[in-house]
Amino acid sequence: MEIVKKRENVLALAAIVIAAIVLFGPPLARNEIFTFRDHTDYFAPMRLYTAMHLRAGRLPLWNPYNGSGEQWLANPQTGVFYPPAWLFLAFPFSRAFVLYLFVHALILGSGTYCLLRLRAGPAGAAIGSVGLMFSGPVLSLLDVQNNYTSFAWVPWILWCALRDRAGTRSSASATPKGGGDDESHGRAAARPYSDPERTAVPRLAAVLLALVFLGGEPFYAATAALLYCIVVRRPRTIAIAGLGAIGVAAVQLFPFVDLVVGSDRFGGFDPDDILRNSMHGRDWLRMFVPPQFVTPAPRQAQHFIFVVYGGVIVSLLAVAGAVVLLRQARSAAAGWLALLAGTMVVASGPSILARLPLTIFRYPSRVLPFAMLAIVVLAAVGWDRVRRRSAFVDAVLLVAIAADLLFAVRPLLATAPLNRRLLAYPPAIGRNAKIAQVYGENPLRAGSRVAWMAGYLNLYQLRFTASTPAPLSPQSYTRLYMRALTDLDLLREIGVMWLFVPWAMRPPFVEVARVENVLAYRVPGALPMAYVRTREGAIVPPRTLALDASQSRVAVATRSGGLLVLTQNDARGWSVKVDGRPADKKLVRGVFRAVEVPAGQHQITWIFRPLSLTAGAIVTALAMLWLALGVRAHRLS
Repeated sequence: MEIVKKRENVLALAAIVIAAIVLFGPPLARNEIFTFRDHTDYFAPMRLYTAMHLRAGRLPLWNPYNGSGEQWLANPQTGVFYPPAWLFLAFPFSRAFVLYLFVHALILGSGTYCLLRLRAGPAGAAIGSVGLMFSGPVLSLLDVQNNYTSFAWVPWILWCALRDRAGTRSSASATPKGGGDDESHGRAAARPYSDPERTAVPRLAAVLLALVFLGGEPFYAATAALLYCIVVRRPRTIAIAGLGAIGVAAVQLFPFVDLVVGSDRFGGFDPDDILRNSMHGRDWLRMFVPPQFVTPAPRQAQHFIFVVYGGVIVSLLAVAGAVVLLRQARSAAAGWLALLAGTMVVASGPSILARLPLTIFRYPSRVLPFAMLAIVVLAAVGWDRVRRRSAFVDAVLLVAIAADLLFAVRPLLATAPLNRRLLAYPPAIGRNAKIAQVYGENPLRAGSRVAWMAGYLNLYQLRFTASTPAPLSPQSYTRLYMRALTDLDLLREIGVMWLFVPWAMRPPFVEVARVENVLAYRVPGALPMAYVRTREGAIVPPRTLALDASQSRVAVATRSGGLLVLTQNDARGWSVKVDGRPADKKLVRGVFRAVEVPAGQHQITWIFRPLSLTAGAIVTALAMLWLALGVRAHRLS
């Protein structure tokens, strides 16, 4: 019997690996990358910029090219400290880009399988795992891949929480509850914890919770932590796991918190922007009914989850599973149904989300993968109940579910060779001065994302833009930039020399290029990105200017001295030296770095050394030592 169970588990896990290969094998074989939406103009250049510095042995602390300078490492989406992201150091970029997602598909599938095995047999667990891996709500996260990579760990966290709770309960009773029932339905029976396991499991949970955050999506990390607390419900265990997770992730978490403070997440978003992409009306029908049978609404309410279809077969099995659980284990049924109901409420975009003092997240529909997780749990239980123990029928159902879902998600899997020369604009545009994009109400009518140089496309050729696609930016700079778009003098002052618009403009603007229907204009009289405003009021450009991921170096020469202004954002951690001697940093317009320089020739160096990174590194080192000692104690026991 034990050999049969082991063989069933191996076959089920093999099905999960094959499912991942079906999704990611073709681009790996062709050495291509995914191109749908944010792949091309956001994550590909972001990963490339990060890998470029790490391969050179430098931490990418700062990005001087977007938004007049932004903290780079502090944004968890960059994945500097996320172990799977180190694939970009070991493989050529295109290969690493797809392997990175492939690895997370395996993490998601195996974690879901282990979670489902707590309630279902190998066949039901395999069907539920593949149903989640191929579902529209989950694969729609591929192009916002920080969401995908973070969500991949969620089933493991829930498994850990349920295993902890079951193990503790079994220890209290000394006999696994419902053992005979577990055997009859092929479920993995809980056994009592030994004393070392009482602390080992929370330590594992700490690592998993840290990995969700390091994966790049703080909202999913907070949601996973909340679900863990709801399931475990024991303060001591929660404290161990929570403090451990904070410690392990501190090297990334502390800089991120430093970034959030003073950002536009504090009242910087319009309520309509926060609630955009909420699920309404026909969107819900499209989640359970095949796309060919549902006519999309004239103005689709949401597009963040581009394919909401979760599978008609999976949905029908979930109904059966809900009935089974309500009869056999009402508390378990209540938990998964509550998760499903809760995500549906949040996805509908209640107005309270826009009234919170801190914008926790935008695009309410992004919670749909959690609803899909609840659905596949119920579906696994449903199939476990109705199946006739035929491996052939299991395989046919598995293929039917995969085929049903693959037909719907095909647009999400588009690929092409990596092209770093997408931009058709002359090299001078954005090379030494900033670009500002004024999109208008219907930007895509004017041109594609490439025509707009949207996202981080500028990083392919290291061009400067005054805007940033980052999920958050300094609130003071955001306000200044928005004012500058309607104030020509201010636009010149912040160093914008190039303007992209979808309409014709009159003098003094001079058209210099056109790509599709996007027009590029030169802004006359724009100030350089660094300059000295002398005591007489004259503007003197620098002799040299060099910006990189941790320093800014400027050489100036003036007759009377003055205020050197560098139109790069300030942040905690920037210090300045004039000719190697520390100097007092000043601010211009409340955002840009500046320093007084005397007459003559001088070398000015700004150095970025955030204290939050140093403190976080120390705390993470201590947390890793705590984990290592815990592993050693567990082995000795």
